[in-house]
Amino acid sequence: MPPKTAVIKYIKQLGRPVFSTREITDISGKGASAVTQGLNHLSSQGVVRKLYRGVWAETGRDNINPYALIPHLIAQGRAYVSFLSALHI
Repeated sequence: MPPKTAVIKYIKQLGRPVFSTREITDISGKGASAVTQGLNHLSSQGVVRKLYRGVWAETGRDNINPYALIPHLIAQGRAYVSFLSALHI
């Protein structure tokens, strides 16, 4: 199976538009370098988009909710959405 197809398969397994390199590494059993190379290749093809270091999104999804990024940006601790932001949702 070509690397591009393998990485897409793991992205689909997550079932979310936003994901991290670490998540793909964990479910695939591949090394971080191989996964990063696969994601960079998919990015050059326009299949995924790099949002932040180690955080990616599928490009075919419309209107990705910015709140979906919060758990990936603050991976080591808890993150909270302010009361006013929650009310606007």
